Amino acid sequence: MWLSSLETIFRYMKCPEDQKVQCAVFMLTDRGTAWWETTERMLGGDVSQITWQQFKESFYAKFFSASLRDAKRQEFLNLEQGDMTVEQYDAEFDMLSRFAPEMIATEAARADKFVRGLRLDIQGLVRAFRPATHADALRLAVDLSLQERANSSKTAGRGSTSGQKRKAEQQPVPVPQRNFRPGGEFRSFQQKPFETGEAARGKPLCTTCGKHHLGRCLFGTRTCFKCRQEGHTADRCPLRVTGIAQNQGAV
Repeated sequence: MWLSSLETIFRYMKCPEDQKVQCAVFMLTDRGTAWWETTERMLGGDVSQITWQQFKESFYAKFFSASLRDAKRQEFLNLEQGDMTVEQYDAEFDMLSRFAPEMIATEAARADKFVRGLRLDIQGLVRAFRPATHADALRLAVDLSLQERANSSKTAGRGSTSGQKRKAEQQPVPVPQRNFRPGGEFRSFQQKPFETGEAARGKPLCTTCGKHHLGRCLFGTRTCFKCRQEGHTADRCPLRVTGIAQNQGAV
């Protein structure tokens, strides 16, 4: 709405009350200019003596029907923040308040009406500071809203981390692999981490037998681990048999 935008500019530019009418007249075009030429004469003909309130009442009477003004006034009476941000609520408050100037005749009344429309979780905190002006109430509401958003973001972040942790804990435990060996034999084992001593000596972990050693793996090859000869296993190694016999003789 043109007049609402104009008042917003006046407020931020700190336009003096006695200059608002002249500035508004300067911004009129086409139909508005024709309307003002007639209205100015009806209001006395001296623009410097016409108040801003008189200008607004004449403007609304011309460009807004009585039924529309009443509807907007009722909308202002029922205005609440609801799902709007504080900034959105303040913009709506400013726009609709033009239709009910008698409700916000003083700065204290304007601030009170603004606070009563805030969401309850923010409203109570703003009231605790007892803002004297609409600007004070708006600043407090924006600050509290930003703090609330920051807290919500932190809570959401913690929830996401906990969810990831639970998801990791719910992952299935890997089933030990079963490796096929010559002769139809299966060997089941779970890969072990490096033993401290073997790892320190630089021996790699064998994927065949699951132990640390160098060179070719002899597991399942019918090669003796003791003498490194093929054709027998370590438990039937001649060297082992000889050693057992010597021990028995010594006894």
